[in-house]
Amino acid sequence: MAVPNINTALPIVYDPSCPGLCCFENTPCRYCNEGCYGQGACSAPTPTTVPTPAPTPAPTSFDCMAVPNINTGLPIVYDPSCPGLCCFENTPCRYCNEGCYGQGACSAPTPTTVPTPAPTPAPTSFDCMAVPNINTALPIVYDPSCPGLCCFENTPCRYCNEGCYGQGACQPAA
Repeated sequence: MAVPNINTALPIVYDPSCPGLCCFENTPCRYCNEGCYGQGACSAPTPTTVPTPAPTPAPTSFDCMAVPNINTGLPIVYDPSCPGLCCFENTPCRYCNEGCYGQGACSAPTPTTVPTPAPTPAPTSFDCMAVPNINTALPIVYDPSCPGLCCFENTPCRYCNEGCYGQGACQPAA
């Protein structure tokens, strides 16, 4: 079943121990990305031993982000050894995400061991649009009564769209 308003650009796992840190609202869905590893069903990715790649030639003026139809939502590196595994079509652009680490110019990310705690801001100065991983494509309001239905994780930020009107500080659009 699809969960409305969940940020599908992030890794998500089913976790019946939700709600809690890194969970989406009151669903059994937990984001499983940097800052959330070790929470509930979200385990840290297994570090892989990657041989040191041969030096990559200095990038040319080729702009992978300007390639038509490339998925700019994924990390991309210029890699003249493309095409190949994780490369976009016949371009020198390689996606550099899980499953592609160690391929060509794509090296594994440096793992972090300390999760970043959610900020506890002063009610008058909190900027919900600056909260990491929040879906900024949806209307969001500051609501000190969060967490709860339509709230983003354990922040005082409530999504204010259809299905959330009348919840806390979320009122229907005029």
